[in-house]
Amino acid sequence: MRKRKPGMESIVKSKKKPLAFFLAITPNLAFAAGNVALSLNKYMHGEDFEIVIYYSDLYDRDLDALQKIPNVKLFPFQLPEDFVTTMLAKIPSDSRFRDVNRLMCFAHFEIFPLLNTYQNVVWLDADIAIQANLKTITDFAPFGITGDEPWTVQGNFTQPIEGYDMDLPGFCTAVIIVSDALPYKAIYDWCYAAALKYAEYLINPDQAIINIMFQEFDFQPNEMPHRIW
Repeated sequence: MRKRKPGMESIVKSKKKPLAFFLAITPNLAFAAGNVALSLNKYMHGEDFEIVIYYSDLYDRDLDALQKIPNVKLFPFQLPEDFVTTMLAKIPSDSRFRDVNRLMCFAHFEIFPLLNTYQNVVWLDADIAIQANLKTITDFAPFGITGDEPWTVQGNFTQPIEGYDMDLPGFCTAVIIVSDALPYKAIYDWCYAAALKYAEYLINPDQAIINIMFQEFDFQPNEMPHRIW
């Protein structure tokens, strides 16, 4: 492998864009995502950012409307067919995520490859309300997330997962900030593999995997105040 010249790492990193807000939607959330994007433009006016929206099966009228919002970048997204088939077969029948559209929750994991393009990426659930400038969220990098009190890690699974402390406080994946200081390629690959491995025990699928991911990679995320974030 060819060696990089001294200082090459900083040059490569400087070519990355500073910040992306990331949403993933199916048709029922198009209107909500539009409101989030409009609010980001309102409150983040003057900041350097993009809004990346992964979508599945949107109506043409929704695509046209979203494309008119400044800073929005739209990308079609589909989970691999074999992954979807496995999840629909194995996720517990009483989980509200045992539905093709709701499996879009696994797009949370796509936050990690976006770090090839952006220094910081913020996941936002599409059904939230932006009420202020969010630039200080990067203070919680390399991984910021809100707590999920009073639930523990165990609350995301039907039974304990061997090798993990299931009694630790849980985290909520509605708002997340990550930076490229993370070993994001390894985390990305592990998350999908773990989802398949533990599919039959997942109640809150993406959230379950991210909660044990911290233990797997042996780091503590920076907890963002729940009342603010």
